[in-house]
Amino acid sequence: MNPLYSNGNRIKLSTALFNTIFKFPKFAKLYMVQGQIHQQQSNNTAAHTSFVAGIKACPKEPTFWILVRRLEEADGRSIKARALLDKARQANPGNDVLPAETAGVEERSGAGSAQAKATLLQECLSSGLLWSMVVWVELRALRKMKGVDMLRKTKDSLVYGCVSLVGGSGDRESERLVWEGNSDGSRFG
Repeated sequence: MNPLYSNGNRIKLSTALFNTIFKFPKFAKLYMVQGQIHQQQSNNTAAHTSFVAGIKACPKEPTFWILVRRLEEADGRSIKARALLDKARQANPGNDVLPAETAGVEERSGAGSAQAKATLLQECLSSGLLWSMVVWVELRALRKMKGVDMLRKTKDSLVYGCVSLVGGSGDRESERLVWEGNSDGSRFG
C-alpha cells in the first residue's frame, strides 16, 4: 500500500485541504482536488458536494460543471446532466466547451445529435470545437462543403485541422495538400 494513501495521511490531507479552502474560498483548483480525492475513495456523494460547492464559489469555471455532469451521467441520470449543462451555458454564455459537452451528452443519450449540435452552434457561431464536431456528423459527400462553411465562419485552429482531415479523407493526395495550404498541390509548398 502506498504510504501517501494511508489512513493517517488521508486525514491530514483532508484537514489541510479543508483549512485551505476556508482560507482561499475562490481558488477553484482546491475544490477540484477535494472532489477528486473523494472520487478516488469511491465516495461520489462527497465528490458531488465538493464540486457543487466549487460551482457556488466559482460559477464561471466550466470545469466544475463538467465534473458534476460526469458524476450525474455515471449515476445514469443523463436528463439531470443535460439540465445541469443548460444551466451552465446560461451562467457562461461565451464558453464553447459547455455546448460541446452538451452535444456529447445528447449523442450518448441517443437524442437527435445532429439537430442538437446545429442548435448549439447557433449559440456559439465562432466555436471551432462545435464546428469540428458538426462536420463529422455530415454525410461524407457533404463534408467538404461544410468545411468551406466552417472556414468562412471561424478562424479557429481546430477548424483548420478538421478541414485538413476532411480534405485528406479522399483518395487524392494533391487534394489534401490544397486544403492544407499548398495551393498548387505540390508536396513541398
